[in-house]
Amino acid sequence: MPFFLSAEEQTLGRGRSGREWISPKGNFYGTFALEARKSDLEMAQVSLVAAVSVAKVFSSMGLCPQLKWPNDVLISNAKISGILLEKNGSALLVGIGINISNHPTSASYLTTSLKALGVNTTPNDLGSSLEKKFLRYLKIWDRDGFEPINQAWSELAHKLNDEIHVRIAGRPDQSGYFRGLSSDGGLKLEVEQEIVVIHAGEVFF
Repeated sequence: MPFFLSAEEQTLGRGRSGREWISPKGNFYGTFALEARKSDLEMAQVSLVAAVSVAKVFSSMGLCPQLKWPNDVLISNAKISGILLEKNGSALLVGIGINISNHPTSASYLTTSLKALGVNTTPNDLGSSLEKKFLRYLKIWDRDGFEPINQAWSELAHKLNDEIHVRIAGRPDQSGYFRGLSSDGGLKLEVEQEIVVIHAGEVFF
């Protein structure tokens, strides 16, 4: 059974690649801890499970979220939530941040918050809803594998079939057409009429 905890604020929050993550009071900062019982490639799919869960919470609020591979949730092309996986021994930590009352204005990309979108909620209420959604979709993934998560994620995919650019550590950037997710959660990129599957990278438009 996953263990869940949340914080009112973070003083040492971080995003991908150790980037600073500003974490003021009023937003949601939560972590699910679960046993890493599958391979690393399979456990990486939990990021997509979490993204679907966050998106479903937003949908229940009347919003129209979209999912950006591998771990961002957008509304109207602006980032509202980020997800970070970390493995610690036999545990997988799923960190989720959601902008509720404020959002950064100095980022190099568009951001937004629930307050800016006219939605009023609290971190506790949002956390309660998210915990239920996450446990539901985690159970589906654990029982039925990745395919139902792939389908749910793909229905909300941002820029599906559009041209994108992928930055991969230690390698040249790749450009191509986003063709959805592979059967194991990788990004399918069509490059010169061939499909390349990428499991770690950052997407740009």
